[in-house]
Amino acid sequence: MQTDTLKNATAIPRDIALGAVNLDRYAEWRGRQSCIEKAQSKPLPGAAGKAFASGPVRAAGKIVNRVVPSHFAVLQALDSPLLSMIENAMGKKSVDVSFKPHEQWQICYVFTEDAEEVYTLLETEGPKAVAKAANKAVGMGWEASAVNLVMLAVLEQIKRHVETTVKFAAEMEAQGDVSFFQELKTNP
Repeated sequence: MQTDTLKNATAIPRDIALGAVNLDRYAEWRGRQSCIEKAQSKPLPGAAGKAFASGPVRAAGKIVNRVVPSHFAVLQALDSPLLSMIENAMGKKSVDVSFKPHEQWQICYVFTEDAEEVYTLLETEGPKAVAKAANKAVGMGWEASAVNLVMLAVLEQIKRHVETTVKFAAEMEAQGDVSFFQELKTNP
C-alpha cells in the first residue's frame, strides 16, 4: 500500500502553498529560541548564585536564616557591632570579631527567629523589646557552645551575602548596566 500520495488530490504549486502560510508566528518562535543560547551561556543564577542556591545553615540544632533586609534594620536599631564589623571588613583584611555576650545573643536571636516576627517586634515595641526577647530566648535558654556555633553560621551567612553583593556589582559594572554615582571616564 502506497501512503505517500493522496487519492483524488490535485497538487498545489509550492509558491501558492508558501503564500498561504503565515510566517509571523514562526518568526516569533525563532526570536524566542535565539535568546536560549544566550541564556545558557551564563551559569545560573549568575552573580547571585550563593544567595539563591545557599539557603539556611544548620548549626547546633538551630536554623540560621539567610540574610534579608530586615536583619540589617533590626541590627541597626540594636546598634550591633556586627554592622561595624562588616563595614571594616570591606576595607581591611583582618577584622575584630569579639562581641559581648548580650550582643551575641541578639545576633543569634535575629538570625534564628522568623525575620518578619523580629521586625514586627522592633516596629511595635522597639529595640529594647528585641534585646529583652534575645536575652530571654538565647541568653537564658541556649548552651554556650550553641551560641558559638550559631555565631559562626551567622558570619558564614554574612560572608555569602557580601560575596554575592560584590559579584553582582562587578557583573553589572562589566555589562555597563551600572552608571549611577560613577565618575565619568575622561580621556587624558
